[in-house]
Amino acid sequence: MLDAIAGIDTALWDIKGKALNTRVCDLLGGPFVNELPVYVSGLSGADDAARIAQAAEYQQQGFNAFKLFMDGEPDETWRLFDGLREKLGATARIMVDALWRFDLARAVKIGRQLDARDAGWFEAPLKPEDVAGHARLAESAETPVAIGESYRTRWETQPFFAAGAVEVFQPGIGRSGVTEGMKLAALAELHQTPIAFHVSIGLGVQIAAALHVAASIPNLMFVECNPKVWQVAEALLTTSLPVGAGVVGIPEGAGLGVEIDEEKLQPFITDW
Repeated sequence: MLDAIAGIDTALWDIKGKALNTRVCDLLGGPFVNELPVYVSGLSGADDAARIAQAAEYQQQGFNAFKLFMDGEPDETWRLFDGLREKLGATARIMVDALWRFDLARAVKIGRQLDARDAGWFEAPLKPEDVAGHARLAESAETPVAIGESYRTRWETQPFFAAGAVEVFQPGIGRSGVTEGMKLAALAELHQTPIAFHVSIGLGVQIAAALHVAASIPNLMFVECNPKVWQVAEALLTTSLPVGAGVVGIPEGAGLGVEIDEEKLQPFITDW
């Protein structure tokens, strides 16, 4: 239900922007920046060597922050992490997403291994409902705990902020909508918490909405981006999303600045 409300809310902001011939980010008060810092989310390849080579290519293009998915044994992630550090250098930021896989004891152990590697953050380490566990992990490791994509409202997230359980906040505008997304950003700002927007495999409209909100807040850290995934995400749009050298822009034009190519949409429409 909340996902549906988020979609309607985002559409209403787009309609208002088009009616007033202005961008959504301007309706939200105007952008703090016009180029938004991004990190590359996930590396593809048959083995570590291929993934490291892909990261090096991205680095040459201007990207210098990368997130790894710990979907296997931790030792596999450490080999890739250490290989990336050696190849990319000390200035590269490397984060790890655990995909909600661990209990507290193991998460603390992994968090300390991330501390030794100067990781950017430890994402989704525990079950998403575990407020106390995330708070204890945040106290036990120096690497910031990053969570947020599982939640849709400030009512869900407030207990995590109150407990000191979130150190990098990762809201998804596709799940919150623009209106609640701005309130979530304000809640994070109140608790002096930076925001790295969750985008993952959202389609073009959701990504455009995230970019407008990201530009309109003072506590932006990153926007999640996988350039290859974004090529798929914009497949139903009439124009491409503005990806640059380690940054993304704000879509130009009124409203969200993107339009759906309805002919491309037709094969996916089903009569119920």
